[in-house]
Amino acid sequence: MRRFASYMTALVLMAAAGCTVDQRNEYDPQMQVMFHPVMEVAAKADASVEDYPAGQPFAVSAWTLERGSRWAEKASEAKEYISNERASFSEERGWTLESGELWPEKGLEMTVIGYSPVEAFNGCSAEAGAACTYDMLTSQADLLYSEPQADMDKVDRHGVVVLPFKHALAQVDFRVKNRVFKEEEIIIKSIRIDEVKHRGSFTSLPQPGWVVEDAETSLLFFEGEQATRNVSAPIGRSWNVIPQALSTRVTVEYEYRTAANTGFTLTLKTCDLETNLKPGRHYTYTLSVGIDDVKFLLEIIEDKFVHED
Repeated sequence: MRRFASYMTALVLMAAAGCTVDQRNEYDPQMQVMFHPVMEVAAKADASVEDYPAGQPFAVSAWTLERGSRWAEKASEAKEYISNERASFSEERGWTLESGELWPEKGLEMTVIGYSPVEAFNGCSAEAGAACTYDMLTSQADLLYSEPQADMDKVDRHGVVVLPFKHALAQVDFRVKNRVFKEEEIIIKSIRIDEVKHRGSFTSLPQPGWVVEDAETSLLFFEGEQATRNVSAPIGRSWNVIPQALSTRVTVEYEYRTAANTGFTLTLKTCDLETNLKPGRHYTYTLSVGIDDVKFLLEIIEDKFVHED
C-alpha cells in the first residue's frame, strides 16, 4: 500500500510539473511597453550621480528577432517594430509610448534604441543607430542616446525596458582666480575660446562617433564684469561642444586696478590649449590672471558623465 501511495504521489508530481511547463510555454500576456530611462555614469565612489532630465520626452525605435537569434549577429535580419515613436511620462502611466504600443507576441525578442531630445535627432535606424546633424551655435541641446538594449523578452523584463542614456557631447566651462596683492583688483570682462569646430554629424552605430566639419568659430563663455579673488570661482556659462581635438588659445579681456584706483585694460591670449574633447566628459579650465599675463592654473576633468568599463 505504501508503494502504491508513493507511486501515485510521483505521478501527481510529474503531472503537475508537465502542466507547469505547458502553462509557461503558452504564457503570452499582453503587456504595454514601459520604460525606465537612466543616465549611465562613472562607476567611481566620488562620481556625481546624474538623473535623466525630469519629464523630458525621448524617442525609441525597436526591432524584433525570433527568440534565440542575437541582435549582435542578426541585426540586418531584424524586423522593424517601432519607428521613432515618442515616449513621455505621466503620473498614471509612467514612461510609455504615446501610441500605447504593446510588446511583441511570444517567441519574439525586442531590441530598442532611444534618443533625446526628440527634435534634435534626424531619427534612428538599425544600421546607423540614433543619428543627427548638429550646430552648437544654433542649438545647445544636450544630445543623449542609448546603445541597443538587445534581445529582450517581455516576461523576463516584466514589461519594462531600462534605457541607459549617454551623452554624445562634451561640456566645457571655466573658473578664474587672480595673482595680485590683496589691495589690487582684477575684473574679468570677457573670456572666449578662439577656434572651435562647431558643426558635425553623429551616429551611434556601429560605434558612436562624429564626422566634424572644418568650419570654425570662437566661443564666448563670459562677457560683463566679474571681480576675482585669489581663490578660483566659476565664471560665465557652460557650452556643450562637439568632441574634437582642440589646438587653440583662450582670449581674456580684463581690467587691472591698483590700490590707488589707477589701472588699465588688457586683452591677452593664453598659451595653446591642447585638448582632445571626448563625449560625455566635463572639462573645467581654471585661469590664473596676473598683472600682465593669463595662465592655465589647472585643468579639471570631471568624470560625472562618463561610464568606465
